[in-house]
Amino acid sequence: MSIVKKIFFVVCFSLLYSMAFSQQTGQLFKSLDKKELMSRLFPGATFNDRQEAVWKTDTTDNVRLPVSSDGFCYTQLDTLILFKDKNLVHKTSVERAAVVFITSGYQDNELDNCHACAPAIGVATFTKTANKIWKLDQFKTYVTSHGAWGKRGKLGVERFSDQLFCLKLVAKYYGQGNTEGIVSYFSLSGNINEVLAYQSLSSNDGAVENGFLEETTLVKLPGEGCAVELTTRRDVPESIKKKIYRYSETSKVFELVR
Repeated sequence: MSIVKKIFFVVCFSLLYSMAFSQQTGQLFKSLDKKELMSRLFPGATFNDRQEAVWKTDTTDNVRLPVSSDGFCYTQLDTLILFKDKNLVHKTSVERAAVVFITSGYQDNELDNCHACAPAIGVATFTKTANKIWKLDQFKTYVTSHGAWGKRGKLGVERFSDQLFCLKLVAKYYGQGNTEGIVSYFSLSGNINEVLAYQSLSSNDGAVENGFLEETTLVKLPGEGCAVELTTRRDVPESIKKKIYRYSETSKVFELVR
């Protein structure tokens, strides 16, 4: 087979595989059973003893998803989240679900566990229909990288409003006596996108004598609209700074107000 034909077949395979994932939106699921979810969301995948889907990613995701030394991705279902959103038109609650996936990298079947080795987070969201069937709304095999030493960081949820329910990722990193903390929020109510991220912790106490500690906390503000206040406190030199962010229905992120 000529080089041109080989390239042609590789490109066609990548396009078809990418289409297999993009065309899944709107699929109906009788339940959120783990086996059904994994087999249908990762078509063509095989499954190992760790209950991971073993599959080939398309070329566009190669730069983001951990691809193991054998050329495959290894993905497992990590967390199932059930929640409700409010339908503003019909004034009713809509049952929703989000499934969080973890994709890890392996070298010769050993987990990549360096301090910078962060597994990838993937998310699928669903809406429960009137017929009690779950409809797939969004599915992203890669949303962000999260964690260290081959393990994911802390995971939680946060409701900012009746129409904004978020996946909350909390990570903490250490190196050379410095500590950094990051908190990120990803919308589960619409497109799966990052709506807010901030540095929750910064310290160099382990690197120098009489170092500094800086911590940031978030408070949801009452009233109309969806707004939060971030307060940053630093001990050396002593200071307190406040910022207010409001969620924009246009940009679908929290924007700085003041």
